[in-house]
Order: sequence, then C-alpha cells, then structure tokens
Amino acid sequence: MVQQHTLSHTVVLEVSADDIWEVSKQLDEILRALEPEYFTKSTFIEGIAGEPGSIRLIKPGSGDPRYPYLKTIKVVGPGAVEGTSDAVWTVTYIAAGNAGPPESHKQMYISKCAK
Repeated sequence: MVQQHTLSHTVVLEVSADDIWEVSKQLDEILRALEPEYFTKSTFIEGIAGEPGSIRLIKPGSGDPRYPYLKTIKVVGPGAVEGTSDAVWTVTYIAAGNAGPPESHKQMYISKCAK
C-alpha cells in the first residue's frame, strides 16, 4: 500500500513579505541555477508573476527517485512585527521503499515528532 505523508512548518522570516515577493519574480532563474535537476520550468497559473497571491506551478526535472510524488506549498504573508514575514511550508510526498522525509523537509519532520 502506498502511503502519502504531509508535513507542515511555520517560521518567522526577518525580511518583509514585499521583499520576498520582489525576489519571487526571479524565482525561475534562481531555482534553475541552484538545482537544475529538480526544477525545469515554472508557470504562473493564477495571478501575475511575483504579485502577492499568485500561484506558480513548478515542473520538476528528474529529481530524486526516492520520491515519486512530491508537492510543496509555500505561503508567505506579512508578519506580526514590521519588516518580518510569516512563512508556512507544507510538503506532501510518497516515499519509495524505506526513504524518510526529503532532506529539505527533515526539520519539519523533526518538529512534528517533537510535539
């Protein structure tokens, strides 16, 4: 039986939501430069590129064969303190074999287990 797992993690970032949205306009180039095997193409499916509330669909490359299904949602909004942002990361994945959570999401897993 294939089991789907979901982890979520919230963090306060020491940068404004406006600054994050400004950088997100260049996210296509940034992701392809950092990890070209994981990110091949992204398209805005709702909203305008880089505008708050826009939704981007990222098509992965060959990625990691340990995770035949991996979906990440990142939501960023203004934080309670001026100049900060609240960021929520949620990942849903199916692991092949005995693979645990993806490396990039292990902190979420550790936080969930600690509760």
